[in-house]
Amino acid sequence: MATSLLATQAVRLLRIEKRLLAGGVSMNGLCALLDASAATVKRDLAVLREELGAPILYDRFDDVYRLVAPWEGLLAHLLKQAQGATVADFFSAPLTTSGNASPTVDAVDGNAASTAPRQLEGA
Repeated sequence: MATSLLATQAVRLLRIEKRLLAGGVSMNGLCALLDASAATVKRDLAVLREELGAPILYDRFDDVYRLVAPWEGLLAHLLKQAQGATVADFFSAPLTTSGNASPTVDAVDGNAASTAPRQLEGA
């Protein structure tokens, strides 16, 4: 069962990554794309950003999430992590060893108020 949940999350992460690479994407757009709740999408964004190193920021002015720097990508990161592991090991292990599987909403959205209308802030 855990493997199935991990595979489901991996599919969501790949779909989010694809939309981010195409440009900015709103929370509502991601929820509709993934047929998932905002809480699930926020957790997935946190995994991409905090555990996998994706340079995702929230643009408050346009109300979208964006990749703001080059990123090796999810598959490259997962392949590096899986070197020397079997396929079964790869899909049964957590994405990372950080242990932060369910961050709070604040960890994703941040609380800092922006004074500049187009300032990108860490989400």
